[in-house]
Amino acid sequence: MAKKIYVDGGILINTRYFTCIEAGCLYSEKPEGAVVIEPTTCVEGQKCLIIDDDHPVSMFNEYYARTFLTALYMGADYLNKSYFDCYNDYCVSIRGVKSILTIQNGQDNDVESALMKMIYVNIITILDAFICSIILSTIVRDENLFVNYYNQMIPNNVKLNLEKHLIVDERGYWEQGIIKEIMQTSYSNAKKIKEVFKAMGLAIPQDPNGVISQHFHNRHLLVHRNGKLKDGSFFVVNEEMIDSLIGDVDCYVNQIMQIVKRVN
Repeated sequence: MAKKIYVDGGILINTRYFTCIEAGCLYSEKPEGAVVIEPTTCVEGQKCLIIDDDHPVSMFNEYYARTFLTALYMGADYLNKSYFDCYNDYCVSIRGVKSILTIQNGQDNDVESALMKMIYVNIITILDAFICSIILSTIVRDENLFVNYYNQMIPNNVKLNLEKHLIVDERGYWEQGIIKEIMQTSYSNAKKIKEVFKAMGLAIPQDPNGVISQHFHNRHLLVHRNGKLKDGSFFVVNEEMIDSLIGDVDCYVNQIMQIVKRVN
């Protein structure tokens, strides 16, 4: 549950992984309902609370200081990324893929075959990254969504490791651990994407005729089996298939953007 924190001194933010609901400085008196922290650290003769990677704090609190509030870094992009930013990153990456397609003509068959495989996998990776960005941009906005996502989507073995931080009131470590787990998870799975959107309370993206699921299967085949099929032949990727993949992924991403726009 969100808390108001009043530091009887200054606040020095020495990490990119800090955000909060509200913050301010030069408060001669604590805001109503705030918990008072008496800092024990001094920087250039000024008492202050230092927030860094070794001492993370909850992103869902409010922080107020009697003297100064200083941040040494810009926040990590996922803490302030809008849905449009997520979409823009996707578009930039897809444009990069298309530019490679325009220069690959004239390569010998083996080189072209390897390049087509890499491009196919990369497009799915771009979609995977887009899904991850949408998740983070959604749950860091709302503590209830964040907790609900944790309860429904974080594996039990990871929860066991993270919940020790809650026991000793290290909620910042707990939150950063959840974000780390989200960023390490693969979303190249249509079933997982459905579960993710359900956990976030959003409409579930549709996959007519299992087109996206088939692309995920093809990506798995290329990454983990080098494209080798059960009968010993190989999954061959050509430029026409790449164009089709881009079109299918574009439609899927646009559908997701329509879903998340309703949140705004």
